[in-house]
Amino acid sequence: ADVVVCQTQDAVGGFPAGIAKKSAVVPNPVDIGALQPYEGSREHRIVAVGRLEPQKNHKLLLHAFAGFSGIYPDYALDIYGKGELEEELKQLAATLGIGDRVRFRGFSGKVKEEINSAAMYVLSSDYEGISNSMLEALALGIPVIATDCPIGGSRMYVEDGVNGLLVPVGSKEALQAAMCKIAGDEKFAAALGREGYRLGERNKVGQIADKFLEAA
Repeated sequence: ADVVVCQTQDAVGGFPAGIAKKSAVVPNPVDIGALQPYEGSREHRIVAVGRLEPQKNHKLLLHAFAGFSGIYPDYALDIYGKGELEEELKQLAATLGIGDRVRFRGFSGKVKEEINSAAMYVLSSDYEGISNSMLEALALGIPVIATDCPIGGSRMYVEDGVNGLLVPVGSKEALQAAMCKIAGDEKFAAALGREGYRLGERNKVGQIADKFLEAA
């Protein structure tokens, strides 16, 4: 190959020098169609979008939400996606005493429209390339919390405290604290959302297509 395209700089570092030197980093495009960021007070909902598989670590999210619920009992958690862990996650939610506030939404053909008014989006994964649902949440202006997971997609997009919050992989305490920070400071949350929307504007399909042409 003349050029090897990687999603992140960290991914480039995983290759031998001969491949790394002819690599180009081209991120995923963001497409939210004609949908605009939500205006007005955000609903007391936390949303997560992804397959219900071990990689996504929804168990971490449930444990963090259980602690968060003790401080903010009027919030609900909407989890979109299907997968092998669905029944196990439902049982865990019940065991943690949050079964009535965690809603498993399954698949949705209009997920962007359904999450647009949420108070925050959480990516709790142990590893990712670049999460498309995270990018879409940023572009919609939803305050985003993401684990700083390999292989670097979250930190490539989320500037901690500016357009979102980064938390260590697997840390229930850090994730709960980040959720509380957004819920407890509407002005801060709104500022994160505004910066996230600007990021989406810089990564539209046409702009990313140009990067592929440049790499070639």
